[in-house]
Amino acid sequence: MDDGSNAMDTLLGLVFILWIPCGIYASAIAASKEHNWLPWILGGLLCGPVALIAAAGLPDRKLTRYIRILSEDQSETTKDAGSVTRQQRLQPSDLR
Repeated sequence: MDDGSNAMDTLLGLVFILWIPCGIYASAIAASKEHNWLPWILGGLLCGPVALIAAAGLPDRKLTRYIRILSEDQSETTKDAGSVTRQQRLQPSDLR
């Protein structure tokens, strides 16, 4: 019986050592990509490394918004190529 108890303690130790950080890192990755962190911490605690890999594959909403702003700015610049006025430059506050 003692061997079963040691195996269970080892398994619980692995869960605490491996799966809790997976939940924390998955939520941090999701938050950095401007997704809701709460479902990702729960998914990381339940699914472990699978949720961490899934969070890494999330689309980056901040980068998508930045690319969209740049492409809109580029299309406005090409439309007004003959005008004398200068186009307004992007500000960091435009990305929020």
